[in-house]
Amino acid sequence: SGHSAETGGSITIIRRGATPSVAGPAGQYTGMVFLDQSFAARNPARAAGVRITFTPGSRSAWHTNPHGEVVLVTSGKLVAQEENGPIEIALPGDVVYFPAGIKHWYGAAADSGAAALALAEMKDGRSADWLDAVTESQYAGTNVSEAQSRHITISRVGSQATVRANPDYFTGPAH
Repeated sequence: SGHSAETGGSITIIRRGATPSVAGPAGQYTGMVFLDQSFAARNPARAAGVRITFTPGSRSAWHTNPHGEVVLVTSGKLVAQEENGPIEIALPGDVVYFPAGIKHWYGAAADSGAAALALAEMKDGRSADWLDAVTESQYAGTNVSEAQSRHITISRVGSQATVRANPDYFTGPAH
């Protein structure tokens, strides 16, 4: 499939940098967005994902995901919004969950770039249904009143207890 990969038995490892960065397609993104290490699982698995880097002010178009989408923020300040909801801010280590079928977008804040790992499951060969571009007024939040997000969930860094790994499944020092 064009990926530089190492295989050992049933395991495939796609090494970092084995595939070039590509610009986010114009119909799916506004501004300078870079996609790296995209993958789609092989049948029967349905997982798909991509590492996305947003420059300040860049963002995805409105879209839905047939099985939902999970976005793990790795750097910068990510902004996200579901249709008719407020703009939410997520920071490194935060996990943003968009349920199946919920119209949403996300991208970088105007004053900061952002990077994230986006994960979704495939259905009928696709992980997203792309819709209209996010307008400047939507991005600026001027079309939103005192609405509250009804569907977006953000798990904040430190909001869940850290647990020790089960030694039956992992080896090495436990800290």
